[in-house]
Amino acid sequence: MKKLLPAIAFTLIIAFTVNAEILDTDYFFNQNVVVDSMDATLTAGDNHAVLIDSKATELMKSYGNLFNVNAYSQVAVDGYVDHEVVYTVFKTGFVITDDWGDVMGDSIELLTAIKSNTDRENKKRSAKGITRVLTVDSWVVEPLLDFKTNTIMYVTKGRNSDTVTGHTTPNYNAVAMKLTRSGMIKVVLIASKQVEGGFLAALTKAVNAVKVNPGARYSDFLPDVDTVAAFGAGALTYKLLTGKNVTKVAAVGAGVAFLALIKKFGVFLVLIPLFALKKLFKRRQKHNNN
Repeated sequence: MKKLLPAIAFTLIIAFTVNAEILDTDYFFNQNVVVDSMDATLTAGDNHAVLIDSKATELMKSYGNLFNVNAYSQVAVDGYVDHEVVYTVFKTGFVITDDWGDVMGDSIELLTAIKSNTDRENKKRSAKGITRVLTVDSWVVEPLLDFKTNTIMYVTKGRNSDTVTGHTTPNYNAVAMKLTRSGMIKVVLIASKQVEGGFLAALTKAVNAVKVNPGARYSDFLPDVDTVAAFGAGALTYKLLTGKNVTKVAAVGAGVAFLALIKKFGVFLVLIPLFALKKLFKRRQKHNNN
């Protein structure tokens, strides 16, 4: 059996070598995939290639991202990757949404804080010998909270530069946080160009592909039984974007909780090489027919 990964036209993470032992048969196509670690089912459409649990983590780590993930999906258009999606569960406790308007009011101030945080992260990567530099330039979609679906979304546009080669490519970071009874499922969409249908539509599809199991949904929260997070949705988003605790509103215990969260998972700016999948999707049809 041949390895799935074809030759990479250009890798964004130059400091690492792709060596994941992942086969065609490790991927799921055109089916509903039960992901127990997410307490959910993930729909793999006809143009999707999905990895879950250890195989998803193995692929991510081969790209130099040193954290565990729960699922990974490649979405193709005309046989080539249009964008990639990473799903990660955070068991933070039930996240209330009452603080959203207080924390997320000034998008210009927030973008400035994001840029400062990105600069700090660049210095950390440089100290580890990583030559890529990330720059965040602007909002594509300012942070929003859909109270009907209890989902947070935002999209930023920036650049990836390599300090050795001088090569620079665009980078879009589209993030959704689907709140659940025990925390959230973080959905990160990665692309180096505009995606088919636009980022908000593509991110919404990626979120809707996740069907949280009954009993684990946000609406299944039991106040007398479940643990409530020490921070609200606004404080959560602010911390993950800026690396700083909220000072605008009171958030009891948020500092300790967020420091633990960031220490464990890091700042979730995912960079994955984009490569052609034409051969993969041709092989998929052959594999499905066997």
